[in-house]
Order: sequence, then structure tokens, then C-alpha cells
Amino acid sequence: MARPRILVVEDDPVISMLNRNRLTKLGYEVTAVVSSGEEAINQAEKNTPDLALMDIKLEGPMDGIETACALRTLLDVPVIYLTAFAEEALLERAKAAEPLGYLVKPYDERGLRSAIEMALYKNTMERRLKENERKFRSLTEAAPYAIAVMAPDMSFEYLNRKFTEIFGYTIDDVPDRNAWSVKAYPDEKPRDRAAAPWGTEGVNTHGSGGPAPDTFTMTCKDGSKKIVSFHSVTLEDGRHILTCQDVTAEREAQEEIIRAKTQWELTFDAVSDCIMILDDKHKIVRMNRAMAEALGPRHEDAVGKFCYEVVHGEPRPDESCPHARLLEDGREHHAELAEDRLGGIFDIRVAPIHAKDGRVIGGVHTARDITEQKEAEEKLHQASELQRQLLATAATAIFTVDS
Repeated sequence: MARPRILVVEDDPVISMLNRNRLTKLGYEVTAVVSSGEEAINQAEKNTPDLALMDIKLEGPMDGIETACALRTLLDVPVIYLTAFAEEALLERAKAAEPLGYLVKPYDERGLRSAIEMALYKNTMERRLKENERKFRSLTEAAPYAIAVMAPDMSFEYLNRKFTEIFGYTIDDVPDRNAWSVKAYPDEKPRDRAAAPWGTEGVNTHGSGGPAPDTFTMTCKDGSKKIVSFHSVTLEDGRHILTCQDVTAEREAQEEIIRAKTQWELTFDAVSDCIMILDDKHKIVRMNRAMAEALGPRHEDAVGKFCYEVVHGEPRPDESCPHARLLEDGREHHAELAEDRLGGIFDIRVAPIHAKDGRVIGGVHTARDITEQKEAEEKLHQASELQRQLLATAATAIFTVDS
């Protein structure tokens, strides 16, 4: 395992030598010993150390605090201050560099080692935390749904890019929880906003493995409304992770499907012809109102049963069954059928239903009652036959003359 590398910044040559010897004895690698801020930055750029021991009082243009801030900002080198002073104003100013420790002169090897080990440990943990935060931000910024982090007081701490894309708000102009709650539910009474996606009572803390996300209509920054699916989780520290997805298009598509289905069903039932949908086993899948009325009481349990049993009262399809022929060749077929169980003569037309792969998986049957038409045709035929017989048996000569 590599030895920790230490940069010593001390303008007292005696203390510099003492620190070098102590650090070497303790097993650390001293990258350089310098006496000014400028030298410290140059050495750190050449050979980045794991830690810098910084005298808080340095002679020259840059004192120890300025040097520590530069090392932390430019090169991310953590610092332990070495000082013989405990002035509160000086120590307050020294916090700007986010030091990992202070050593008050004089100090012994044990104190030096403890301070260095603690500083190195804290720096490792800070780096891991920063890396985790970087990964978190990378993941959340790339997420296809909006993510918000809220403090225990319900103020916003973080919004990802998708959140801004959906709602138009950034972390700088997103409304507070009360204003947002009103925007979320402009048409509802305040008591109805208890299930708001965020607010004092509004965060739905389902937790992992909880129920499905809740869906709300939200008002965006530009005044437009969107339907959004929300899910929130409360962390142990009281903060909330809120995820939301714009489902406006999906909801509108669902509503359009429902409207289309309703219209289709109304149309299906409004058609005066009898209509049935059969599968590839001759089983009834669906029928319209006209077919149900024609079947009478038998329609109540007809769905799922064989057409030839329910409609025709037969144990198997007839050889001339148009549906059987449709299943054989996949083409439309037509037939006329006199069916006492339906109360008349019907013109039957069948059309195939195809699966995506082209297979015939059923058929649509349309049965038009042509009883009156057939009776009229029969009466016309009888009248014509009677007229023919009358003319043929008349004793008087009968003939026609053209123009």
C-alpha cells in the first residue's frame, strides 16, 4: 500500500526540519518542504500530495490561509493548519479553506500522527461522498423522469433537468409548497389537497415497495396543465425523494381509446342487423343487441359457447356453414339461411379476422332478416304465375303491339 504523501509548508527552518524528520519516522512520504505560498502551489502542481501541513502564518504575498484556499480550490489538496495562535478571528477566517484539522504548536509525534490519520480518513470519506454525489447527479440528470429532493421543511433542495422540462421551473423560481399546492389543484377546496404531491400533508410517503404512484393534474410555470404520475419516498433524515412522470399523452390516449371503444359499442349495438364475432373454434366471442334479442333468453349464457349449438341447436357445424368455409380458405362467404330458432330467413355474410401474422383467428357474422323480402318475392312470383296461367287459358286472342 502506497505511503501517504505530505507537503510541508513552514517558514521556520527549524520546525520544517523537525516536521520532515517526524513525518519520515512515522512512515509518511514528504513530497517537499517549502516556506512560501507560491512554492507550495508550484510543488503541489508538480507532484500532488495527499495532504498539506500548512503554517497559518507565512511571510510573503500569500499567508497560510490564502495558500490553503488556493490548494483546496485549484488542486483539491486538503490541509491541516499548524499554528501557535488561537485568535478567534484568525481561526474563523481559516475556515474558508475547509481544513481537515488544526495542530497548535508545540505538538508531539503522537498528536501529529493522530491529526494526519484523522485528516486522511476524513478526506477519503469526503471524496467518496463527492463521488457518490457526482454519480447521483449524473443518474438523475440522465433520468427520463422528473426528480426533486425536498428538505424536511418541504423546501426544494434539488431539481433535475427533466423536472424543468416538464414544469418549466428551476430551483431558483419553483414556488414554495403552499403556492405549488394551489397551482396543483386550482379547482379544488383546500381540504381536498391533503393528497397533494408535496406539502405539509401532501407528500405521499409510500416507501419502497409501496402502492402505485398517484396521478395529479398540475399547472406548469407557463400556465399549461399536465397530468403527472407521482411517487415519493421519505428518507431517515426527513428529506423526501419525489419522482414524477408526465403521463399526459398516455392518459389522453387512454381516454381516446375509451371514447373510441364506447362509440364502437354504441354503433355495434345500434346496428339493426344481427352481428356475432366467432373465434376459430366456432365459439361466440361477442354479439350485439339485435342478435341477443333474436336469441331471446338463450343469449344470456351464449358467449363462450358454440354457435352451432346456441343458434342452430346442432351438435356440429353443417357442411354448408359459412364460418367453417371461412376457416378453411380465409375468405368472405355468403349464404341464406331459414332458421326457425331465430324466427325467419336470414342473409348471412361472414368476414375473416386476422392475427398480426396473417392467421385467421375468427370471423365477423352479419345476419340480415330478409323474411319480408322473401315473402314479397314469393307473392310476386305467385302473382306472375297466376297471370301467366290466366293468359294461357283465356279464350280470347291476346297480343301486344309496339310503338
